[in-house]
Amino acid sequence: MFSTMETPLKLAIEKEFINTSERVKSVDLRPTQPWILASLHSGTMRIWNYHSQTLEKSFKVTESPVRTAKFIARKDWSVCASDDRFIRIYNYNTLEKVKEFEAHGDYIRCVAVHPTFPYVLSTLLQVPHLIIWNLDSSAAKFSLDAHSKGINCLDYFTNSDKSFLLTGSDDYTAKFWNYETKSCVQTLEGHTHNDTAVCIHPELPIIITVSEDQTVRLWNATTYRLEEYTKLWLRKSVGCWTQEKFKPVSFLLIFLGKMFASASIAFGSDKGTIMVKIISA
Repeated sequence: MFSTMETPLKLAIEKEFINTSERVKSVDLRPTQPWILASLHSGTMRIWNYHSQTLEKSFKVTESPVRTAKFIARKDWSVCASDDRFIRIYNYNTLEKVKEFEAHGDYIRCVAVHPTFPYVLSTLLQVPHLIIWNLDSSAAKFSLDAHSKGINCLDYFTNSDKSFLLTGSDDYTAKFWNYETKSCVQTLEGHTHNDTAVCIHPELPIIITVSEDQTVRLWNATTYRLEEYTKLWLRKSVGCWTQEKFKPVSFLLIFLGKMFASASIAFGSDKGTIMVKIISA
């Protein structure tokens, strides 16, 4: 699936953007603009421009915490899920609500957007299974038992025309799934507390996991070996997203042979939002 990395990664971290705020429950980046989408415990969603360091948009969604939100860049939409058990979709240019439906009978912990199909995947608080939704319907497509404890985070990605999933859980593990066969390819063990964020680098064979043990771990997506980990300075980090190619800003990845020199990751925490540049030596 991926070409094997022969050289272990050596990392350095530089801060790029910091905004203090009330509790941030999730973050996401828009691929074609320097925007960070942050969902807050107060029920608000905010879009920050990390290039100009300014607030682009802020709007109230609900009185309940908005636990998770993602851009749907191909539609100029964002999808969010909150503790009132609703999934809502907004046009983030006009702030018009496109669709909403009551998705679950309990708090929704995380959503992920399929990169090509109109599917949104959601997980429940304290429930160890996933539910896949079609954006054109309020009926569930299918569900998947995934972990022994609640699922905190997940990520869709495609490779060689195949779809895969990453999940992270309160059982301290992350799992790598074949979406089509609904089978677990690998379990990543090593964190000593709840896994709170997972993602895969869009170009490199790297899986990134974040935990309440305050570490970021990078795994080889071919061998599933732990390549590197580093401590975070933000308490209780809850979300991450990688940005691999973004031309208008200075921290573009620089292509060096088969490796990139740097990548940017956004985090949300109880103290606010931060973006860092991770440099591979």
